[in-house]
Amino acid sequence: MRKYIHIGYPKNLSTTLQRDFFCKHPQIHHLGVGVGSNIGYVDDEINMICEDYLLYANERKYEEVRDYSKQVITDYMQSVEKQSEHDKQAIGISGELLSFKFSPDHVDSHTKARRLEEIFDTDTTIIMVIRNQMDLLRSLYREVIKIGYPHTFQDFIEYTFYYQDRNFALDFCYDQTVKLYSRLFGKENVKVLPIEEVRADDGSLKKGEQGNTLLIKWLCDALELQFEELELNHHNRPLNGQELQYKMQLNKKRTHDLGRSVYSVVNGHRMASYFNNDLQVPLPKTLHAGLLNKRTSIDEARIAARTHTEELRTIDYYADSFFMDKLKKLYQQSNENLKAFGVSLPHSYDF
Repeated sequence: MRKYIHIGYPKNLSTTLQRDFFCKHPQIHHLGVGVGSNIGYVDDEINMICEDYLLYANERKYEEVRDYSKQVITDYMQSVEKQSEHDKQAIGISGELLSFKFSPDHVDSHTKARRLEEIFDTDTTIIMVIRNQMDLLRSLYREVIKIGYPHTFQDFIEYTFYYQDRNFALDFCYDQTVKLYSRLFGKENVKVLPIEEVRADDGSLKKGEQGNTLLIKWLCDALELQFEELELNHHNRPLNGQELQYKMQLNKKRTHDLGRSVYSVVNGHRMASYFNNDLQVPLPKTLHAGLLNKRTSIDEARIAARTHTEELRTIDYYADSFFMDKLKKLYQQSNENLKAFGVSLPHSYDF
């Protein structure tokens, strides 16, 4: 049975692929995320491995759980292989947070990659869906506002550039990610798709000559599965510009996730299995309050944008060209290097 790990990148239809491709293709047994909900896994053990041990655990904790984690994955794969009678041809996980250091409490991306290799072994297909880096930064900015970030795009870009030695900026040098995973899993097992090849400018998915959705066709080919045309839907509706502007203002008053102090956790509600089963304690009280603030402020932002359309300005993407040009230079060189790995990029990657 073929193994796969979809490592991202973010803001590239990840939730859609998790819910509507990996979970619904008849030849795939998907372990998560996306099983039953946008953050669901097949069981609590897989949840703990993917949502805590791979992303957050320091080396001392990881050393304690490494063999356990590998055994859980191995046992699950062997069980599915015995029961499926060849109906299932692939098994694996998906998580865009595997590809980049989303928040300061994440371990670095090299550590995540090494842990994936230790737990899944080298005979695993790695799926990377990439995106023009400058478009990705703007999209990521919209996402961090949803998760509590209270500052402007200028602040976000300055943070991205100044602290690139410890944040996600260098993770968007795709050539280095391909090089890293090729070394760990073998170049032949690393599959890279620029999302612009399969998605039109208006956001719709492109079709091939026979009417097949190109994104699904590429994924089926990468995993050597029978093509199955599936309906791909949106499962995480984005906020529009006015809603985001209002949400950003609310973030200054109702702190949660990225708006909290450094001694906190981002997306802690996704780690309930770890708190309940590993530590055997309830979810921290601060996470309950933060999750409530997140949900209510998103709802309030949507209502405000509908009822005060003429009064609310939309979010802007102004950032000093000094920093933008430096980031473009960084990513331009990375994109040039990517060609050495046989990855052909659309012209939009030429900054």
